[in-house]
Amino acid sequence: MDKKTQKQQTESPDKGRTLSKPRIFIGLTFILFSGVLVFSFISYLMNWKADQSQAGTMLDKGIKSSNIFGKLGDWLGNLFIFESIGVASFIIAFLFMVIGTMILKKKIFKPWMTFGHSLFFICWLPVLFGAITKGQGVLSGVYGYQIMDSLNAIIGSVGLWTVLVSSIALYF
Repeated sequence: MDKKTQKQQTESPDKGRTLSKPRIFIGLTFILFSGVLVFSFISYLMNWKADQSQAGTMLDKGIKSSNIFGKLGDWLGNLFIFESIGVASFIIAFLFMVIGTMILKKKIFKPWMTFGHSLFFICWLPVLFGAITKGQGVLSGVYGYQIMDSLNAIIGSVGLWTVLVSSIALYF
């Protein structure tokens, strides 16, 4: 009986420990920032045409923003969605949540597997959306459009779709 109790204690030493306040604060900050990113991105996608002209007017009090988080949400949406990787930015918000849960020592996700899958889709999705929309709109972002345009110029449209389909087939 004493060996069973001793074995259970050695298997899970973290079960009885409480987390430190800075660790809780940092973990919850990452999770909260993840939520801010998600809602900013959703609001930006719904209002991006109206807010596009306001991208550089962060400190101008006379201009109102239609984003749920105001000008900060506009700036985050413009930076992540329009100027970088498009809707794959939601994966970055998801990664902030994963990091927050890791800091809080919650075993919700397998971290290395999650990071690996996320990095693949951060690279693949913008190119896919760039190929689908031909660079029109914000789904692909600037990077997705530029990579799609370069691949299209080098290997053609059929080659681009061959690379996209074969890469996802090899991935799974």
